[in-house]
Amino acid sequence: MTNIAIDGRPLHSERSGIGRYTYQLTRALLKKNSGHNIFLYGNPFNLICQIHSENELDKYQGRKIPFPFRKVVRILSRLLVQTKRDLHIDVIFWTNFLGEFSSRYKSIITIHDMAHYYYPEHIIPGKGRLLQRYLAKHARRADLILCVSENTKKDVMKILDIPEEKVWVTYNGVGDEFRVINNKDLLREVRHKYKLPERFILFVGTVEPRKNISRLIEAYHILNSHYRIKEPLVMAGGKGWKNEALYQAIRRLRLEDRIIFTGYVNDSDLPLLYNAATLFVYPSLYEGFGLPVAEAMACGTPVVTSNVSSLPEVAGDAALLVNPEDTEAIASAVYRLLTDEDLCYKLRELGLQRVKRFTWESCAQKTLEAISYTMRCS
Repeated sequence: MTNIAIDGRPLHSERSGIGRYTYQLTRALLKKNSGHNIFLYGNPFNLICQIHSENELDKYQGRKIPFPFRKVVRILSRLLVQTKRDLHIDVIFWTNFLGEFSSRYKSIITIHDMAHYYYPEHIIPGKGRLLQRYLAKHARRADLILCVSENTKKDVMKILDIPEEKVWVTYNGVGDEFRVINNKDLLREVRHKYKLPERFILFVGTVEPRKNISRLIEAYHILNSHYRIKEPLVMAGGKGWKNEALYQAIRRLRLEDRIIFTGYVNDSDLPLLYNAATLFVYPSLYEGFGLPVAEAMACGTPVVTSNVSSLPEVAGDAALLVNPEDTEAIASAVYRLLTDEDLCYKLRELGLQRVKRFTWESCAQKTLEAISYTMRCS
C-alpha cells in the first residue's frame, strides 16, 4: 500500500484549469478505491491530511484562501515537507511543474503545455519568469513527468532534453456533466439567460492572444461580409489580458452588435451552452490538450479547430481541422458546418465516439501505473 500525497493548493482558489485537473483526478483516484492511501498537501488548516471520500474532497475544495495568504500557505507547506520526517509519504504528486523535492519521497510533476516556448509574448504577466526559473530545473529533479498529450510529451523531451522513459502521457478527461442534453426547456433557459438566439457560433476560453481570437474575429468578419450569415459569434470566457486591440478591431469592423461576450460561464451552464450552440470553433495557436474541443464533442456539438499542437490528437477525424493562421480557411470551415446538416451529423456522431477515450477514470488508472512504476524504480 502506497501513501500518495497530492498537491491540493490549486483547489484553494476559484477553479482554474489546473484546479479542475487536480479536483477531477483526485476524485477519480478516490472512486477507484485502489487500496492506496490518498492525502492532500497544502491545506491551511492541516498541511497534510488524508481523505477517504468525494465528500471530504468537496469540503477541502470549499476552503478558499484570499490571494495574499496563498503565498503564506505555500511557504508553510514547503517548510513542512523540508523539515518533518514523520509524514510517511511515499510519493508526492504535483499537479503542475512547481514541486518540492527530497530523497525521502518520490516526486511526480505534471507539465500541461510548453506554450511559453513557442509564444513567450502570450504568457500571463509574471508567469514567464516563474517558468524560466523553475520549469527546466524541476523537470530534471522530478522522478517522473506526466504530460497531458503526446504533443506535450514530445515538446518536453525536445525542449527540456528529458529522456523518454521519464515522461508519461496521461490524457485529461471530460467530466460526466458534459453530455448530450435534449431538454428543450433547459436549453431555452440558458439562451434566455445569456440573451442568445436559436442558432449561434460558440467559442469557449479566456480572451487572450494564444487563443487566436484576433484571427477568429477576422474570419467572422469574412462570414458576415462575404457569406452573409445571420448567426452571431458568442465568446464565452473571462476577459483575460492583452485584448485591447481585439476590441478595437471589433469596432473597426463594425461587429459590436454581432459578437456577444458572455463573460465567465459557471460550471452548471457550460454544458448547456455547448448543447445550445449550432457549432463550436476553437482556432487556438497552441494547446497542451485542448479540453474545450473534447467538451464540445461530448455534448454532440460539431467542431472546427486548429491543425496544430495537440488539437489534431484530441479531435482526430471528428472535427474540421484548419490552419489557425488562415482566416479564409477558418471562415470556410465554419460556413460548411452552418450549411451542411449531413456533415454536422457525421461529425457529431464521430465526436461522441472519439471523446469516450478521454475519461478521468482512465487518467487516474494511468496515473496509478506511473506511481507504481516510480516506486519500482527506487
